[in-house]
Amino acid sequence: MTPRARASSACGPRPRAAVSRTRSPTRCCAPCASTADRVDPVTGVQPLSPLATAALVGVGGVLFLVVFAVAFSYVYRRHRVFRRGLRGTGRVLEVRGTRVMERRSVTERPTVRVVVATAAVPGGVLTDQKLPAGEYQPGQEVPVVQDPRDPRRLYVDRPDLERPGFLVGAMATGLVIFPLVLVRGLVLVLAGG
Repeated sequence: MTPRARASSACGPRPRAAVSRTRSPTRCCAPCASTADRVDPVTGVQPLSPLATAALVGVGGVLFLVVFAVAFSYVYRRHRVFRRGLRGTGRVLEVRGTRVMERRSVTERPTVRVVVATAAVPGGVLTDQKLPAGEYQPGQEVPVVQDPRDPRRLYVDRPDLERPGFLVGAMATGLVIFPLVLVRGLVLVLAGG
């Protein structure tokens, strides 16, 4: 028996006509024909079942929701510090240029990050801000805002560089609406519509 003759489908050995040198479009049985009918004739790709589609959309949606929730918590905490934080002054201890990965662009204008010391944190804290280059020097007094619960969460008081309040509200709205849209989409996919 030749290797081609030994080849079998899911239904068992192929009939003699299907083993010929020219490929025959005929199928050996109903299950093989039903899988062939599900292949898209244009792309040649077999579409996913509704359950597989729902699983794929569900996992992707949950991952997106987790990443979005983490990003929102960061933005909200920072916004809260600027709204309700303790204001005062600090001294710049060090000025560091931001790396390209921190700038996220090679064409962005040069920015720096500064280490600021206050009475609560005399050793200094590297602020999580991209500040315009050339405006800060070591030893300079700067206005700062500090989280009342965490003295190490410290920012140079530059509200003009922060995200506007409506953006934080829009992110909060998205965090509430997206799970509802995700559940509605999964219900529609599983219902077949």
